[in-house]
Amino acid sequence: QGNNPTCNTSNVCNIEQTCQFLLQQQKQQQSSSSSNMELLAKLATLQQQNDDDNDHCMTIDWNTTIQYIINNPTEEQSWLYQTCTEFGYYQTCEQDTNCPFGRGYHPLDMDYEICRIVFNITNVTENVQQTTEYYGTPIFKSRN
Repeated sequence: QGNNPTCNTSNVCNIEQTCQFLLQQQKQQQSSSSSNMELLAKLATLQQQNDDDNDHCMTIDWNTTIQYIINNPTEEQSWLYQTCTEFGYYQTCEQDTNCPFGRGYHPLDMDYEICRIVFNITNVTENVQQTTEYYGTPIFKSRN
């Protein structure tokens, strides 16, 4: 979720560079048989190669992720706590929607489960409602 516009450690280390890379690859992809998933895998490989801590493989496992969150207090853990207690700001892409990202891989229930396991918080919806009632909420006009 972070972005450093001044990053110059690689050609894919901030949002602008990542977008430029993806657009360039997409143009090249039109003349090849590469899939979008292969394109994202190429991006992930480049980003991992440029990671300062690239001497390990990236584990993508639910239980390992949960244990990492519990055992490594960081600003990310603080943000997760705020989403459970105040904001409910989750980035999901539900199945059967027009979401532009991978649909169905990260349902909202996963975020609620993180709140329950990591912080023992089970009333996220009520917490968000209280925050909304206290601070109000803007009315966004959007359409798909």
